[in-house]
Amino acid sequence: MLAYEDRIILFIDFLAFKEHIDRTASEPAFLQKVVDALQELREISMEEEVFGSQQMTHFSDSVVLSYRIEETSAVFWLLTQIELAVISMAGMGFLVRGAVTVGPVLHTKELLLGPAMVAAYKLESEVARYPRVVVDPSVI
Repeated sequence: MLAYEDRIILFIDFLAFKEHIDRTASEPAFLQKVVDALQELREISMEEEVFGSQQMTHFSDSVVLSYRIEETSAVFWLLTQIELAVISMAGMGFLVRGAVTVGPVLHTKELLLGPAMVAAYKLESEVARYPRVVVDPSVI
């Protein structure tokens, strides 16, 4: 039976993605730069053998990473990886915006839904507003 789990969730969005994609049409070499940047976001994921409940979903210009709240040290790892990815992306000439929150979500290889996903999206789009990653106080 499907059920929500309490999970830490990161939603991160690649800013100005449409403009970057438009540029790939006139500059084919830029496509590799965009792909490299998206790979950088995907590498935020944690080691599965250490964090067994990790789930990652990548769609278009967004990456969502979550894990059960019981995972020891995962919050520290996640925040460190976000910091490194944001710095690396900026060095590549790309900016990101995101949010980290905690709450009920169903996140499998095929499904991603729930109140925590909606909350993460709202924090990213309405609170972060600028290139940064906002951490919901509930995570602390």
